[in-house]
Amino acid sequence: MAKRAPRVTYYRPQTGALAVHASALGVAYALPALPDAVVHGPVAVLAVRGPLEHYAGTAFESYDGILARAEAAFAMPTVRCLVIDYDTPGGAVSGCFEAAHALRGLSAKYSKRLVTFAQNALSAGYALATAGDTIVAAPSALLGSIGIIEQVMDQTAAAAAAGIRVQLVTSGARKADGNPNSAISTDTLEAYQRNVDAYAEQFFGLVAEHRAPNKSVTSAGYVAGLEASVFVAPEALSAGLADAILSLPELIQRLSEDPEYLMAANVSTFATSPIAAKAARAEAPTEKPADSPPPAKDDEKDAPSEPASEAPDYDKALKAIAALAESDDEKGEMCRRMLGALKAAATPEEPAAAAPEEPAAASATASSAVLVDTLAKQVVARVTELSARAELVASRPDLAPAVIKALNVLPLADARALVDATPKALGPVDSARAAISTGAPIHGAQHGSGVTSYSAEASQMDLAMGLSAPLPAIEHKGNTTVFRCPVRGGK
Repeated sequence: MAKRAPRVTYYRPQTGALAVHASALGVAYALPALPDAVVHGPVAVLAVRGPLEHYAGTAFESYDGILARAEAAFAMPTVRCLVIDYDTPGGAVSGCFEAAHALRGLSAKYSKRLVTFAQNALSAGYALATAGDTIVAAPSALLGSIGIIEQVMDQTAAAAAAGIRVQLVTSGARKADGNPNSAISTDTLEAYQRNVDAYAEQFFGLVAEHRAPNKSVTSAGYVAGLEASVFVAPEALSAGLADAILSLPELIQRLSEDPEYLMAANVSTFATSPIAAKAARAEAPTEKPADSPPPAKDDEKDAPSEPASEAPDYDKALKAIAALAESDDEKGEMCRRMLGALKAAATPEEPAAAAPEEPAAASATASSAVLVDTLAKQVVARVTELSARAELVASRPDLAPAVIKALNVLPLADARALVDATPKALGPVDSARAAISTGAPIHGAQHGSGVTSYSAEASQMDLAMGLSAPLPAIEHKGNTTVFRCPVRGGK
């Protein structure tokens, strides 16, 4: 027997502090430097990990440190694109929004792309993520939590139970707000809520500015309507918080081949996502759009109207709206509002006989007609998409419920591509197929005539799974001898 080579364990010294003795607590000591960007050809990747603070020098990532390392990466002459790889639950409000704007400023200063890769980008982490012109999420990423949270503690009861009495001396009514030795009052909570709301407005505006450049007001309301929800990658893609789902190696490879990969994807993200379309329908403006056609001239009044082929679309839309309006959920409420708008547009108020028609009233009627037309077409498109999705799911009964759930949040084209790429699972073996798999006996008078549609491998599998019982190779039945042999594949 050969002797085994002795196992050699190599000790690799680590940089920075590995442990802190109890007597050294509270004493300043040097922290290890955070890693610089890793260069992959024309692409540099900068990793951001853990909670976020404002200033460098703490045990966590800092906005100042991220900016310094990002600028160093941008300054590399061979780098054409910087990818910031985030895996962070968020952090401090102080300095966060300024850092997000500063990251965009660095990209403009060096005329190089800034792309976000999110393994997890939540709260303040998502605020920084929006600095990239494109947000790519890992398949298992979490994104969102766009909001502000503040904690107020009241330990007066605990102090009283311990026999401790604390008296606060302040120079203003609000100076003791948030002090744990001061009881929490309604005024205290209202003061904190005002601050939280003010920060939240800045946060919503930042996301709207970076993710939807031409729709800042509407998109800010949309972002607020997300209610600080956390989304898994496919849901984040549907909600407009991400532009693509890829792994980091895939993203690096595609950017190396094409530095402008996905560059313009985020311009229309909010406009095309299903959640954004729903918000846009609920907040649709009532004024006449600027690109509406001009009024018909006198010589055009007798021109033929629109082809009658569009009429079935509107009938379909009305039936779809009426059916959805029966439900008690948010969709039902939206459809009931749409039916009200249709009714108002169909029965306008008659003006007084002596008074001329007011231009404002005519404009409002025209605006209502345009709005109804737009809403009807959107409902037709939505009903068509839902029907296509239902047919797609029905065509693959072998898919697992988790896969079907993922298909429902993906864009229809992506869902079709995923279904086409997913191999069909083998169905269960029924009793008829199990009987065939045992093979037909070969009798002496009919030697060589036994035929089966199952392969030998399938028969062996059926035996192993207990779907069939093994038969004897030779069996005597009266004056007949039955010889059985395994069926070979092929002819």
